[in-house]
Amino acid sequence: DKYHGVTDHCNINELAEAIPSSTFSYIWFDACYMGQAEVAYQLRDKADYMVGAVSEIWDEGNPYHLTLPYMLRATPDLAKAADIFYNYYVGKQMPVTMAVIDLKEMEGVAAACRNINSRNLEVDASVLQNYARGSNGPFYDVYQLSAERAQGNTELIEPLRNALEKAVVYKAISETDFRGNAFDASVYSGLSCRNYQPKDLNETDGFYRTLDWALKTYADYLK
Repeated sequence: DKYHGVTDHCNINELAEAIPSSTFSYIWFDACYMGQAEVAYQLRDKADYMVGAVSEIWDEGNPYHLTLPYMLRATPDLAKAADIFYNYYVGKQMPVTMAVIDLKEMEGVAAACRNINSRNLEVDASVLQNYARGSNGPFYDVYQLSAERAQGNTELIEPLRNALEKAVVYKAISETDFRGNAFDASVYSGLSCRNYQPKDLNETDGFYRTLDWALKTYADYLK
């Protein structure tokens, strides 16, 4: 929140600490860039499902008048609600991404990523799909980034693909991004992540190293 010259915020680890385990059936983020593996993994035992976007969300936000009837059912239909959200903006010819994540499956995604990361972190970031407005990240696709690091090794890539198929209940991405460039749906997994490199020492990267995702998937470099 920003008001009267004061900025107040809550980091994702603080949010996770504030929520008791197994509290919610789902957490829906009506905010930009929350569809990160770092977020989903930090909240993996706080809810059954997480809904969020890897890209920006327009200032209008969730069209609740359309989605709430599905979100508030005794058994919420999150895939339907997320699809309504997605098509609401596609119908306006506005860029949009959306995904529903089964949080109990995030351990499998993390294990597959760690297996790849322990062998190689080198990647040409210029070939990666970027979900932010800037030309250089920091939000890349979990699958594409990891597949590039795996360098075509199917024994590493297949476990990740299988884990993501279990974890990502619903995903959708528009034809173009917020810069007017084409999105490549074939590399869109529904989850983004940072391109962590051991040499990165700025404050933001330092914070990301404290999160559970980094401690799990980059464990060999954080000893």
